[in-house]
Amino acid sequence: MTTHPILRNEENLSFINAFGIDGYWIYDLQKNEIIFASSLLIKLFGFDYLKINAIDKALKEINLNKTALAPYIEYFKYNKENKSGSINYITSAQNKLHFHLNCKHFTHEDGTCYLIGAHSEFNNEEKYTRNQLVLQQQFERYKFIIEGTDIGTWEWNIQTGETVFNEKWADIIGYNLEELGVTSIDTWIKFCHPDDLELSNQLIEEHIQGKSRIYDVEARMKHKNGDWIWVHDKGKVVSWTEDGKPEWMVGSHQDITDKIIAREQNKRFVDQAPIAIAMFNKNIEYLAASEKWISDYNIKDNHIIGKSHYEVFPEIGEQWKRDHQEALRGKHLKSEGELFLRADGTEQWVKWELKPWYYKDREIGGITMYSQDITVAKKAEEQLRISEETFRNNFENAAIGMAIVSPEGAFTKVNNSLCEMLGYERSVLLNLTFQEITHPDDLDKDLTLLKEVVNNQRDSYQMEKRYFHKNGEMIYIVLSVSVVRKADKTPLYFISQITDITPRVKAQISLRSTLSKLESIVNGSTQVSIIGTDADGKINLFNVGAENLLGYKKEEVLHKRSPEIIHKASEMEARSAELTREFNRPVNGYDVFVVVANEVGFESREWTYVRKDGSEFKVLLTVNPIREEGQIIGYVGIAVDISQLHEAQTQIKTLLELKQTQNERFSNFAYIVSHNLKTYTNNLTGLINLFVRQNKKEAENKVLKFLVQSIEGLSDTVEHLNEVLTISSENIDYTKITINHVLKSSINNLGMNAEKADVRILNKLEKEYYIKGINAYVESIFFNFISNALKYRDVKKDSYVEISAEELDRYIAITFTDNGLGINLEKHRNKLFGMYNTFHKHAEARGIGLFITHNQVEAMKGKIEVKSEIGKGTSFTVYLLKA
Repeated sequence: MTTHPILRNEENLSFINAFGIDGYWIYDLQKNEIIFASSLLIKLFGFDYLKINAIDKALKEINLNKTALAPYIEYFKYNKENKSGSINYITSAQNKLHFHLNCKHFTHEDGTCYLIGAHSEFNNEEKYTRNQLVLQQQFERYKFIIEGTDIGTWEWNIQTGETVFNEKWADIIGYNLEELGVTSIDTWIKFCHPDDLELSNQLIEEHIQGKSRIYDVEARMKHKNGDWIWVHDKGKVVSWTEDGKPEWMVGSHQDITDKIIAREQNKRFVDQAPIAIAMFNKNIEYLAASEKWISDYNIKDNHIIGKSHYEVFPEIGEQWKRDHQEALRGKHLKSEGELFLRADGTEQWVKWELKPWYYKDREIGGITMYSQDITVAKKAEEQLRISEETFRNNFENAAIGMAIVSPEGAFTKVNNSLCEMLGYERSVLLNLTFQEITHPDDLDKDLTLLKEVVNNQRDSYQMEKRYFHKNGEMIYIVLSVSVVRKADKTPLYFISQITDITPRVKAQISLRSTLSKLESIVNGSTQVSIIGTDADGKINLFNVGAENLLGYKKEEVLHKRSPEIIHKASEMEARSAELTREFNRPVNGYDVFVVVANEVGFESREWTYVRKDGSEFKVLLTVNPIREEGQIIGYVGIAVDISQLHEAQTQIKTLLELKQTQNERFSNFAYIVSHNLKTYTNNLTGLINLFVRQNKKEAENKVLKFLVQSIEGLSDTVEHLNEVLTISSENIDYTKITINHVLKSSINNLGMNAEKADVRILNKLEKEYYIKGINAYVESIFFNFISNALKYRDVKKDSYVEISAEELDRYIAITFTDNGLGINLEKHRNKLFGMYNTFHKHAEARGIGLFITHNQVEAMKGKIEVKSEIGKGTSFTVYLLKA
């Protein structure tokens, strides 16, 4: 058979070698069929692949098992990760073949997608002569090949104990078959070293139990001359009894004494080496490791010999594994430094070298690895690099101006921020000294401080000073200067950090002006009460407006009284009780005005003010804390007289009551109209039915049909009008509604929208559910929730909206779940169902849908619950009365 192109891929070959011990096939996902099968799999299906047309027949027979393959084909429509499981085939002769199947997805460079199915753990439920013949032919062919080598072979019937050795097997231990006489499993036991026999039996048992693909052991055998020799013994169960027990096991026997001696010599060298070195076999399993290796890698396991390097270090990356394989092919590899990320998250830098080690006959026996932990040196080197790079980046990219200044005062290096601050090109600024751009009034202080640094009286200084901008304007700055000294303590250069505080200085000048103006405003507000207090509640500000509104003179209250004197006692007591419950602690006296402002920054609330003469009036009072360096030092309360506003509210209430009366009259009128319309539509329907019965030929008349449809539409409209009118009634006459029917209708209506939005609508209703309510409202509710899921989908996801239902004691709970954008409930929960509230930028968002839906649900005595998380999706659950 020819090699299929995808088998030229190294990763695919490794997959087949690892899992395809009993054959494999290649499945073309575009053609939807198996297009290639290995010779071994073809044989297990009962075909001789060397015969004409046998391959085509075998492929056809394997493809007949599409039902068995279906779960794997379906899985790879949506996934690319490998999948494994059991599979049963039925041949044309009705033989049952059982395998463990490992499946791998592969996309060829031409874009074609394939599956590779690797088979292992073959077992059929009956013994078939044809399969036994194939097995025997295969064994004879391998036996012929083996006879030309130095490998002994053995065959062992596990059930009967019958054992067959070839001549080379006997020759390895110094005998011929005739000398051995009648052979059995006891022959092996007789010559095997007792210490190795236990391990051999354990490995055979593990293989029979399916824990290992093959039986593989190195053991000592007693030679005829009395010496112990080492052999490499390998085998595999090749047939099973009808009741599933292992029958025949075959294997090989190879003298590896010279290899063991060479390996032991290398191991002794490794064990005694003062450097970090380890020795591995071809499976990258430890043969030896020096103490330095153990300590450098902090290996806690005292028994790593025989274990896989990848078991000891599961964090080893794929590149190192490829390097190991390269060394096994004879290459000498090394690295001057490579990062090894340990499983515990620590970083270790390693300098390493890989070499193959050889037996006497120059056969590669494994690899040796030399390593040196250079983590300390690497970290020091990295810290130095980071330090230099950090200073350079901080210097160049600092938001403040920075300069390196010579002892003579010349700029030797400046950053972009300083150039922009002063308006000079870099090349121009580097030809200036700091003395030339400093305001004359500030220069003496600067030079005095600098001289103290030069004389070792200080290492740094800071001052506020003024620079001249290129355009002549004044720049206010904070200058911080530090020194870098030579070994003799004389200055090498100065590092200057220049912060532009011009806006702050100008703001201070402006603030002083503003404060003066504010003082005039406070005293000029004759109809707005502005009262200030200290932190304890004593009044320290009482403006003219407060005097006018309350009748007190400021001299009567300043530093003497609390604002409690102008408040209604009953209101303060009620507010105290309310705040005590809210804050779970006593809130009394002056605290009732400021406790909320302390928490959230301010509080606006209606209060009743009491004038000096005892009269009362309503105000809107806003209280703000006054802070200084984060500490509250007092409060200011600004109050506006809203008495007239309250009068207006009273008038509005009267108008609303009048409007309500008019609405009730309109509702009665609407009832009469709807009732009369219903009577007329019923009469029209009866007349048309009578006409059709008397004139049956006219039943198919298009005009008559259109008239019937129009009357039916009018009748439905009247029905919906009646339903809407009943919303305001306490005794709504609900109808029995089938949820499943309404949901299917909504899904059909939104089908095109869902397809356009690439959103899957999943109907998860498992049975029929019945509610009582208004059909038009239920349709509207379903429509709104599903259409919202389409609007606010996450375009980066495979989007869906899922509808499910659950029957409770009083309600049917219908849940609409999507994986869309989600809503910030912590921020928006209280206004979620408000009118004109939107929570995402969307062209069709109007903020009315959830408002209508909420009112419709409440009109039917239901409720809505919502769960949502930004970036994960939203779940609305609607509770409607059960029919």
